[in-house]
Amino acid sequence: MSRYDKIPRVNDDNEVIGETTITEAVENGWYRRISRVFLFDEQGRLLLQKRSSQMRSFPNLWDQSAAGHSDVGEEPVAAAKRELYEELGLGDLELKEIVDGFANSHGSEKTFDSVYIGLVDSNVSPKLDDQEVSETRWFTIDEFEMALAENPTDFVPPFVNVWKNFKDRLLQ
Repeated sequence: MSRYDKIPRVNDDNEVIGETTITEAVENGWYRRISRVFLFDEQGRLLLQKRSSQMRSFPNLWDQSAAGHSDVGEEPVAAAKRELYEELGLGDLELKEIVDGFANSHGSEKTFDSVYIGLVDSNVSPKLDDQEVSETRWFTIDEFEMALAENPTDFVPPFVNVWKNFKDRLLQ
């Protein structure tokens, strides 16, 4: 998605009130809708992606498995599945909703997040969109939490906020 593609403009109650672009929303401090996907394997490990150096926000930082904006008229789960395919080349995964419309912010980044989990075989090799993702890695929960504690600036802040708020529900 381009910074200039149309996305839903939502008010502080997550109600659609028009259309905007990512750039315009960030510049004006408006909320946007994001779908976030946390993928786990059969061993309970979490797949994280490292954002490419070309990303507008949070380049070269570790992030959840996949995420992105909802397009105009697109349901959050459809956006989650589209982002999984666009970023990692993974399609047809069953996703379970953890939360819909979590108000999340970091500076001028204000989003309403829909959060999903899915199960994927650890032998699957993601096909990365190198414009968005530079690498992926499986983390045990202990490895992830240790890396987060030791180097918190290596991780995207809104992703960390979702993890901290919904860890128990993500790990059920």
